[in-house]
Amino acid sequence: MMGNKTTLKIATVILAWASFLHFTNFILGGVIAIMGFTIPVYFSLLLSLVLAFMTYRLRKITAL
Repeated sequence: MMGNKTTLKIATVILAWASFLHFTNFILGGVIAIMGFTIPVYFSLLLSLVLAFMTYRLRKITAL
């Protein structure tokens, strides 16, 4: 089984990629549609900042 640190490191990588992809979506002006509902581009910017903060906090936790 994986330990807690390994699980947190995997979660950190996943969150970092999600943040990067949302920020790229914001820069390129892409459209996200979920079940017919269109999400504004600026939501991707907000979400990328939130995910980047969560990545930072998880990275800080795993460094201990």
